[in-house]
Amino acid sequence: SSYPMRGTFDFNGQYTGQIGDPLNGATALADYALGFPDSVIRKFLFGEFGMRWWEIAPFLQDSWHATPRLTVEMGLRWQADTAPYDVHDHWANPNPNTGMIMVAGLNGNSRGLRNTDMKTLSPRVGIAYALTADHMTILRSGFALSYVDEFYTGAQLYKNPPYFQSRT
Repeated sequence: SSYPMRGTFDFNGQYTGQIGDPLNGATALADYALGFPDSVIRKFLFGEFGMRWWEIAPFLQDSWHATPRLTVEMGLRWQADTAPYDVHDHWANPNPNTGMIMVAGLNGNSRGLRNTDMKTLSPRVGIAYALTADHMTILRSGFALSYVDEFYTGAQLYKNPPYFQSRT
């Protein structure tokens, strides 16, 4: 869907406000009652859309009891999030290097118009140490390297021309 689906109507009181007085909410409401917006925006999507992608994230972990009081946790995660694409290739994105609009699946462009990062190894290390012999007080520490996919920055390429228009 395009956002906002029903369009945007803005009323600022420019038609019913007093000359020389600053605009206020009361005159904006009067503009609304008269049906006089200062701006109207309507957005259109053309075609059918269906976004697809896949993710995989295997994880390995092991615990090592170095001493009766010290435990070390080690892990490794690999995450691959493929670039999302539209099943009808209704995606486009401007290329700042060429000044042209890249359209998915045309002129050698990929369907997702972005690359998939496969180099996302994420180590994890955790240490737990029992400060007392009865194990009632434990000191814990950990470290992890994580990757966040920029999914939402590249998943709305259908909102670019020629598949999307905004009329103001």
